[in-house]
Amino acid sequence: MIPYADANFFTRLYFELHGHEDSERLVSNLQGHLLPITWLHEIEIRNALELSVFHFANSGQTPRITREMAMVAQAQFTEDVHSEAFCCRKTLKIGDVASEVNELTLRYTANKGYRTYDLIHVAQAKLLGCDTFWSFDRKANQLAAAEGLEVVSG
Repeated sequence: MIPYADANFFTRLYFELHGHEDSERLVSNLQGHLLPITWLHEIEIRNALELSVFHFANSGQTPRITREMAMVAQAQFTEDVHSEAFCCRKTLKIGDVASEVNELTLRYTANKGYRTYDLIHVAQAKLLGCDTFWSFDRKANQLAAAEGLEVVSG
């Protein structure tokens, strides 16, 4: 098993949202593998952590995710990437990613309506040689499965 996790997965890992326990369980069972972190992960995870504060603060409900919680999550993500505890930075050529995304777009988007981020994550998983895709996003999982990746969402 060579896993790839999208930003949706990481958000649940750092916040106690639905799927948090499943994320922790999967990470604890990596068996020597490290989850790849690309430029997309870096920007998307950081934004998702901050966006969570906005959504909960503006939902009319008592915020479950505070600014302080997001700051702690940001610091933990930075530490996890630097220490390579369970993830490590991977670099892909943007031309390779763009080419793979374009192929996926032409094969699927008109019929299935995939978002660019889902296409990029699946393209990266394939280019990195991953065979397993970890996400809690139904559409991303659908695309990953269509591309032959084993889908695990908890």
